[in-house]
Amino acid sequence: MNANTILRFLLVIALCSFFFSLFLPLLLLKAPPVPPMVALSTKEQAIILKHRKPDQIKLLLERYRTEHTLPVYFDRYFKTLNLNDLFEDYAYYHDKHRRDYCKLKKTADGKKPTYPSPGILVFRPWESSGLANVMIGLTSSFLLSLLSGRLFFINWQGHYYCNIHAKNLFTQPHPYFNWWYEDFITTDLIGRCQENYPSFKIPPIHDNSQREYYGNLEVTHRKRESDYMFELLKCLNVTEEFDRFGPLVEITSNQFFLSLFIQYNPYHDHLLNIMFKEQDMFGPLARFLFHPIPSIQEKIDKFIVNHNIYVSDQIKESERMYSSTKNLRNHNGDVIMYGIQIRRNENEKQIDWFRESHEPYFWDACKKELIDRHDIYFHGKPYRIMVISDNSTTIENARKVFGKDMVLHYDEQNLSFSRDSESIKNALIDAWFLYSYSQGFIVSKHSTFGNLGHGRASIKPFIVYHQKEKCMWFKPATSEPEFHWYGRHRDINCRNVISRLKKERENEKKKN
Repeated sequence: MNANTILRFLLVIALCSFFFSLFLPLLLLKAPPVPPMVALSTKEQAIILKHRKPDQIKLLLERYRTEHTLPVYFDRYFKTLNLNDLFEDYAYYHDKHRRDYCKLKKTADGKKPTYPSPGILVFRPWESSGLANVMIGLTSSFLLSLLSGRLFFINWQGHYYCNIHAKNLFTQPHPYFNWWYEDFITTDLIGRCQENYPSFKIPPIHDNSQREYYGNLEVTHRKRESDYMFELLKCLNVTEEFDRFGPLVEITSNQFFLSLFIQYNPYHDHLLNIMFKEQDMFGPLARFLFHPIPSIQEKIDKFIVNHNIYVSDQIKESERMYSSTKNLRNHNGDVIMYGIQIRRNENEKQIDWFRESHEPYFWDACKKELIDRHDIYFHGKPYRIMVISDNSTTIENARKVFGKDMVLHYDEQNLSFSRDSESIKNALIDAWFLYSYSQGFIVSKHSTFGNLGHGRASIKPFIVYHQKEKCMWFKPATSEPEFHWYGRHRDINCRNVISRLKKERENEKKKN
């Protein structure tokens, strides 16, 4: 080895030592603390929600999570912003805890808890509800369960106004989401609960005494029975209130009450507005929850295929992921369907204004709002008009106005006022699934069946209503079903509600 080589080697060693001594202190320095998130103004948040750029939406979600505790199944959704990921992870969560329910678990300090966890939320239809009202009440109740980390079950056995068991209409929403209450409360489960948690009582299927055990919450037209639920939706933290009731809460409802929840609730409105674009909650929730049994789905598929009906991407995605059949997964229909729903049953007080002379307003609305604009949105594609009604004369009149070949109607639907199981199945096919494949909607005001179709499709309808012996129509701000008693919230002052409940609960503690 000559002198030059040795000098070069020593020079390299010296340079490495110099740079190492220079950067070592920097490597040992601690990273500066992350500055606290600067609060965004309401206007700034509104701009982010309007443009909905993924990075900004994720930032809003992280801000929300620093102030609120959310169930573990929200983790993946916070990364992907895909509601289907959230629903799927909830299904896995539900399956895991349903199978292990009432197995003995000790707290971190080794003590035995009084009740099993997580809590349970059971939906029971209000017994004066028809099919559509049951479905919107169930959908609303599911979201409360999703937010509060509770296992959601339905106790839908059939009643006078909807005389059919839910299992004769729907499959479970997801292979891992068994929501049937009767499948949950097995003999083994009840025995395990009695042994490990003797204070925990599980009411049987036909037992109406859940309210005596824990809590029954109601959202119906009955004011006194629904007062607390209105206060909860507008003012209170759902998770904390449910925990106060105990391990099992039952909800009875015939209304889609989430519109009040998303607009006013100070604990949850921000998260919901991030999750649901344009406050469209019913569509994503319903497309996840409701899937007809194969015998019903086959009839739906047959109608859609035979008439070559166009299916939107979001409906097709729902069919692809959850449908009990595969007939529509590769269907590429070309015929655009528009829907007209006219409710003429004059026995119902809320629509006793309707007369046959009002029908032309529905036809005019369809022509001006949908048909005249057809080529703008669906240039070159043929169209048909799906008409659903509780009166056969309406179908005949539609064919006279638009032409016999232009009007579609589900012929198996019995238009007589019937509550038997076959009529309910056909109403489900007609007014819920087939109607929801429409790309535009004209509906009757106050009619829940009309709400189902445009709600599932996430399309804002044109609502026809009566005013001084004439009819008019308008387009609402969202595609959501109508909350018939929404206006009752105006009498609720949240500050007064919180103050009153605080005093009541302090008095309860003193008594105990």
